[in-house]
Amino acid sequence: MAGKVLSAVRRWRLGARVMVVTRVVLPSWEWISKISAQKWIACLPPDDPLCRERDRLANALARFSWVTPEGQGVALGCGLRLLLARGYRSLAQITEQDLTSIPTWSPGTDTLDAALCSMGVFPRTAQRGPTRRLRRGRHSIADFVAMAKIPERFRAVTALYLETYATRITPLYASQRCKATALGYFWRFISDRYPEVASSADVLPFQARAYVPYAVAQARDGRPQDDSRETNVRTMAHSRLVHVRTFFADICTWASEPDSPFAVLAPRTIPLTRHDLVGVGFDRARQQVQKRMVATVLDLEREMPNIRAFAFGKWHEADRALKADQKDMRLTASEETRSGTGASSNCWCKAAFGLRRRVN
Repeated sequence: MAGKVLSAVRRWRLGARVMVVTRVVLPSWEWISKISAQKWIACLPPDDPLCRERDRLANALARFSWVTPEGQGVALGCGLRLLLARGYRSLAQITEQDLTSIPTWSPGTDTLDAALCSMGVFPRTAQRGPTRRLRRGRHSIADFVAMAKIPERFRAVTALYLETYATRITPLYASQRCKATALGYFWRFISDRYPEVASSADVLPFQARAYVPYAVAQARDGRPQDDSRETNVRTMAHSRLVHVRTFFADICTWASEPDSPFAVLAPRTIPLTRHDLVGVGFDRARQQVQKRMVATVLDLEREMPNIRAFAFGKWHEADRALKADQKDMRLTASEETRSGTGASSNCWCKAAFGLRRRVN
């Protein structure tokens, strides 16, 4: 009797294996995670799409010297399970949502993500699990302005300034977010304290200077309860005030250009200058910011040789691969990307030394 039961179990497992491997049914991840995908597809002919994709993925994983053979096998099994669970015939069909849908307890996802990026499936750099799952889409400038709760009459000038700043100065995402937040605090203060101000062109120096003690008090009220250091309060307030001062300095400068859209938005004089922030308790805050900048530059100098060596090594690898196969468009894109990375590392190295000279 026991023999018949074991025989029935084997036949059932064989039937489930055949239906899954031939893509007759799409199993759930909880069910397929308990099987060895590599053993299951071993019975397929070599020209089967699953076998071809298995070999491609294995070759991509083999180039990762930082992954152990066991880790490469786990990532290979994860990729094959994903193909079987989604019914895909090619790795190129895998989407970002597919990787996100893999449970956190399933191993090998991060290595699989890196392999898919190296193969050109995803046009980005590799990401770890928390980044893939918790990262939100990039906000636009209009989103930043709305999130900062800027009054309606000041939204147009803020959006125009952020767009121009991104074009002329830097498109750095964090800079746009910080500037929008700092300007949101300032414009709400102006709207509440001076409701007669209808435009950025109407802001006067005494109104902007009145925001200085308000910014300090607001930073003090918003600090964490376990943070009693006044220096941190001054640093936060100083950062917000610098963003406001830079905003007015920039739009007044740009307003002097021919046919500038800032001509009707710039005030008659810069309402908040550097001298307005001197002697009001920001000296220690500036010193603290300068110390952090110096420490960052020194760390960058120490790591830059390693970064340059890694970037140029990757570029030479991509160049050799492109020379071996001139027809592969992915290799062409990879070589161009690596070349830009090498040049960027050299530029960052020069910028680091220049910044150090300015700080000193």
